[in-house]
Amino acid sequence: MRPTLNVLTDELITQVLDEAKRIMAETGMEISGDSLRQRPLDRGLKTDNTGKRILFSGDVVDAAIASTPHTFTLFNRDGEAHAEIGGNNVHYVPGSSGLKILDHRTGETRLANSTDFVEYARLCDVLEHIAHLATAFSTNDDIEPQVSDAWRLYMTLTASKKPVDSGAFSEHGVPRMAEMLQMFRHGRTGRRRN
Repeated sequence: MRPTLNVLTDELITQVLDEAKRIMAETGMEISGDSLRQRPLDRGLKTDNTGKRILFSGDVVDAAIASTPHTFTLFNRDGEAHAEIGGNNVHYVPGSSGLKILDHRTGETRLANSTDFVEYARLCDVLEHIAHLATAFSTNDDIEPQVSDAWRLYMTLTASKKPVDSGAFSEHGVPRMAEMLQMFRHGRTGRRRN
């Protein structure tokens, strides 16, 4: 039997979820990029009175949650099952969203750079209890912000075969990163490249 820790009562969890749904319905979300923003509008979602934020009603949120699988498997680049996400599985992904690092050589807190990122990816690649990597901390000391998301993904893909948790900071980053991911596979749906 696996131990669990419950910090919130069921009633408080329900209250938090209800409040989150209220915020999504009344405040909504700004979505950058014309084509991405148009997708929920084409499906009948409304905007706030400024026309800038998309509103997600409670039934839309509930339907999205209901359509999501309870678990899924992440595969490494060799095509082997590597981590099961969901259920009671807990995975630690280090370094997410860090703006600065503590340099282990000097003891100095400073902006991270690409060398720090490659060291992080190589270390995580050999640690058996790290299920997947994130494109983690910012490389804001040596890379232009316009390409930094793709640069971090590139460094992760070349330094590790583990699954990658990533995201883009702009609408322009998404196609670039999708194309980069395909370079490590045979197209969108194909098998891995050797």
